[in-house]
Amino acid sequence: MKAKDFNVVRRPSLGKITKHPSIVFASYEQRLDSMQSVMQSIQQAYLGTRERAVVVLEGWDTAGKGGIVRRLGWALDPRSFKVYPIAAPLSHERGRHYLQRFWEKLPDPGQIVVFDRSWYGRVLVERVEGFASKREWHRGYEEINEFERMMVADGIRIAKLYLHITPAEQVRRFKDRLNNPLKRSSHTKTSAIDHVGRSMRPQLKT
Repeated sequence: MKAKDFNVVRRPSLGKITKHPSIVFASYEQRLDSMQSVMQSIQQAYLGTRERAVVVLEGWDTAGKGGIVRRLGWALDPRSFKVYPIAAPLSHERGRHYLQRFWEKLPDPGQIVVFDRSWYGRVLVERVEGFASKREWHRGYEEINEFERMMVADGIRIAKLYLHITPAEQVRRFKDRLNNPLKRSSHTKTSAIDHVGRSMRPQLKT
């Protein structure tokens, strides 16, 4: 696997991706160690400054968002590294603008914040599953663009990652969660909504 395998020259269509680079475990560990060292250096450079960063993780259920969070957590000092797993809004949040709960979690100076799922839920899951009206999710595209423009203008760096896996790999991972006792902690993560999301993959790609 080489860096050029991930170069994107135009907007990708997830349904048309056929090349899935692989990596041997020994090489993976070596690269992970190097990348974690880079993240440690970035975190140290941020301390005592007004620098801030937001990492946005989106992707299919079981694609590995939690794994990325754990590997970042192994490397970074928790005093200036925060993770926010985003689930359905709480009852008191439903009466507010959907972006308010994200505004409240943006990083303080010197911090790196990770959102495990994000404001893109408005135009992904909420759009497809009917949790947002057509008017609401149509408006969401411009609201999200403006929200991110304001963050960047205020000095926040944003890194956005979408984790893509094939339908067959997703099914294999769901079964592994259900059947593998070593992954019992992940068992509770596999809910009816996960399976609904899997059935709606075609709509989520559009």
